[in-house]
Amino acid sequence: MKLKPYDVCDTLGRQRTSFGQDKLLLLPKHDLFIRQTYFHTYRKPDNKDHKKVQDRLQCILELSVYIWILVATSLTFSHIEQINDFDECIKRIRHWKDIYPISEYLEERACAILQSLDQQRKRIIQGRVQD
Repeated sequence: MKLKPYDVCDTLGRQRTSFGQDKLLLLPKHDLFIRQTYFHTYRKPDNKDHKKVQDRLQCILELSVYIWILVATSLTFSHIEQINDFDECIKRIRHWKDIYPISEYLEERACAILQSLDQQRKRIIQGRVQD
């Protein structure tokens, strides 16, 4: 089932709400999802579907590291690959972000998580996502 841009924003909004206001409360299960998303964001793609997902994840990462974390913890590879009208989705996410701004603290916290993953890049890209 293809996700519509509205569905993606709704899913991200629900995930943001579940984390709490001005908090980034990650559960142990989120760690694996974030590592898998990192893997799909940075590894050399094997085929056109992997390239499509990688391009989309990198576009989201450019928009906001915090939103990238929301995507990592709420959408699967298949969800990301099957987003219908991705350009419209990004426009809606930008609009959603303008209406509900992300605090500097949350963005910094998300950047710290990404920086930690960057330090483990080689291990993650080699496929040892759970190490």
